[in-house]
Amino acid sequence: MSANGIAEIGRTDQMIVIAEVPEDSISKVRLGQRAVMTSDNGAFSGELQGTVAEVGRKIGKKDVLNTDPAADVDARVVEVKIALTPQDSKRVTGLTYAKVIVDINI
Repeated sequence: MSANGIAEIGRTDQMIVIAEVPEDSISKVRLGQRAVMTSDNGAFSGELQGTVAEVGRKIGKKDVLNTDPAADVDARVVEVKIALTPQDSKRVTGLTYAKVIVDINI
């Protein structure tokens, strides 16, 4: 018996972005801060708006692979969840797991 299912179900009316914030910057991130997301690869046009909804408590390794050979692949990060506005959630309902660039206004 496999643990993999045949379907994934999610609430697309409230989309979230999971940002990996370096541990040396996490002390600057607070609930309610505004964030702007752009597409790294053209999955959507323009910007998405959201607010920090949750700041993780666990420091882990970077999950996103970077193609930059000078990037610190062993960087330690904290996951931050950003809730998109209802309007922007509608714009990206079909883009689960899309890669984005996040700018948190600190």
